[in-house]
Amino acid sequence: MTQRQINYSPTRKHCRYHYYLFTTARDEDIPAMVDIERQIYGRAPWNRLAFEEELGRANRLYLVVKDDDKVVAYAGCDYYWRRRDAHITNIAVMPTYQHCGIGTELMMTQMEVASRYQLETMSLEVRVENAAAKRLYHRLGFRDGRVKYHYYDDDHGDALDMVAKLEGGSNFDKADFNTGF
Repeated sequence: MTQRQINYSPTRKHCRYHYYLFTTARDEDIPAMVDIERQIYGRAPWNRLAFEEELGRANRLYLVVKDDDKVVAYAGCDYYWRRRDAHITNIAVMPTYQHCGIGTELMMTQMEVASRYQLETMSLEVRVENAAAKRLYHRLGFRDGRVKYHYYDDDHGDALDMVAKLEGGSNFDKADFNTGF
């Protein structure tokens, strides 16, 4: 399988009356990423070691959003070249920065980068009860797939598979998605 480093140039982006720096995550960003997880979930589903491993792998793009030098959000994506799919591994926005358009911009950025690499779809899992996240993903063109029962380790919650066609990608049939490609 082809291993590739995914490139992204730091960019200032406007989200609701403020500019933020979107850039590739680095090792020094990991403590802030773990802290964001703790703020959201009350614990860190992904610890320092998990993020270190992810950042060290080819075929991954982890972006962080900075307000000045403070990491306020991040999103990770795994590139599956054979399936022509970019899979969002995680996305998190610090609670005090939520509802400012940062999550939307992070997702759109990941979608744009994956399109530049000529991937056809973007996929992700979301907790079935996370209505706000599902609304965001639907607005971005994601469609519902199958439910993965007892998917999450912490509470055995269910996840909903979702997929979106990327710009320039070929058409896909929802039935293909429901069977796991």
